[in-house]
Amino acid sequence: MATVQVRYIVHDVEAAIPFYTQRLGFTLEMHPAPAFAMLSRGDLRLVLSAPNPNAGGGQSMPDGTRPEPGGLNRFAVAVDDIAAAVEALREAGARFRSDIITGVGGRQVIVEDPSGNPVELFEPTRPEARLGRWRGPHHAEDHRKPSPALHAFHLILGLALLWGSVHTVLHLGATEVHARVVGAVEAVGAGAFLVPRTLQVGAALLLVTILPAVVLHAVRGEWRPDLLVYAAGVLLVATHRRALA
Repeated sequence: MATVQVRYIVHDVEAAIPFYTQRLGFTLEMHPAPAFAMLSRGDLRLVLSAPNPNAGGGQSMPDGTRPEPGGLNRFAVAVDDIAAAVEALREAGARFRSDIITGVGGRQVIVEDPSGNPVELFEPTRPEARLGRWRGPHHAEDHRKPSPALHAFHLILGLALLWGSVHTVLHLGATEVHARVVGAVEAVGAGAFLVPRTLQVGAALLLVTILPAVVLHAVRGEWRPDLLVYAAGVLLVATHRRALA
């Protein structure tokens, strides 16, 4: 899901869509009206609006100023080989505002969309100037998309904690009321921990039960590295909870 939105005013939304989707790797999200379209590329959402006197992002300002394409404010698209990208765009008939320029962080050039809006192509030459690698509209790296290993770890850890707490409650003596309550809280926490929407609440309940247990065992002179591993695992998953939502 995109986290940043940019709106561009274009003369013709229909003409702009293939430029961005076919030449720059954007994905068309919706095009519900002739004067409006929404595209995305990784974390960037690009909204295209045509001048529209009635409503929407293309509507004139109160002082009568009419939205127009152009200017020099722009967003940048990272490329691995700027020379090859420029050659491909030139062959497709794209118009450039300059030749490739070399700056302190990389090489850049401005290409215009069909309405004359600038889009910067940027090839970084310094490690700190690099953006997340783009591998097409269906393979953008996204910090909210974890590896299968994280999903598996979350599931295995949650099930292990749930089983351990339920097993403990079922095998405690009738007089061990306090331990039963703690075990029940841990079981509820483990169940909530397994569900992405309630993961944070579950993690809090688990830590409230695990960490005091670590301290209690330490006071008794007992070393419980397994409990520390569980606590560290819960903290790790909780830190990446947005990626599992």
